[in-house]
Amino acid sequence: MPKDKQTDAFVSALFESVPEFASTAAQEVSYYGELLPHVLMGTFTRWLIETYRCAVRGDLAARDLFERALAFLDAQLRDQSRPAVQELISVSFLENLHQAGSDLEGLKRHLGPHLRIQLERYEGTHLN
Repeated sequence: MPKDKQTDAFVSALFESVPEFASTAAQEVSYYGELLPHVLMGTFTRWLIETYRCAVRGDLAARDLFERALAFLDAQLRDQSRPAVQELISVSFLENLHQAGSDLEGLKRHLGPHLRIQLERYEGTHLN
C-alpha cells in the first residue's frame, strides 16, 4: 500500500499533540510490524473513550487529556484540503464512537463543531 503524506503528517501531529498515546501506538506497531493508520485510529478511539471515562470519574489530568485530544481532532478535521485525513477521522474515529456504549451521549457533548458536523452526517441526525 503506498504511503500517504497527508496521513503520515497527521499521525506525526497526533503523536506530538497527544504523546500520552505513544506507548499504546508503539505496542500496536510492534504487533502489526508497521503503522496502519485506520487500525491506529480505531485503537485511539478506544483509548480516548477510556480517557473520557476516567475524566467522568473525576480524574482532572484525564479530563485535560481528553479535551486536548478532541481539540486536536477537531482542528485536523477543519482542514478540508486533506481529504485523506478527513476520511481517517470520519471512518476510523467517529464511526467507532459507538464503542462508548452508555457513555456515547455524554462523550458527544464534548465534540468540537467540526467533529459534530461530521458525526451528524454519519448518523443522519442532529446532536442534542
